[in-house]
Parts: sequence; C-alpha cells; structure tokens
Amino acid sequence: MDEIIYEKNEVNPEEEFFTKENVIPVKNLQSEVLEELKKIRKLLEENSELEAEEE
Repeated sequence: MDEIIYEKNEVNPEEEFFTKENVIPVKNLQSEVLEELKKIRKLLEENSELEAEEE
C-alpha cells in the first residue's frame, strides 16, 4: 500500500503527474482496506479469546 494516488492537475491539464499504471482506482483501495479491517477484527477477536482463557 505504498502507492500514491495522484489527482489530475485541474489548473494545467496538459501537465500530467501520473500514468494509468500507477493510479489505483479508489474502489479497489476501499476493498483492500475492508479486507485489512476484517483481518484486524479477526485478530482482535482471537486475542480477546486468548486473554479470556488466561483468566
């Protein structure tokens, strides 16, 4: 997730900061974030189960 999303230069459209190859569609990014959140939630649940077992 080190990639950067570049925005189009509205002031000078001739000037492009980006190529299609390095621009991630926001939709894809959202699904990636959701997947990561699911993983985190699962780990937190596992962690709290382990803590409950220890007590």
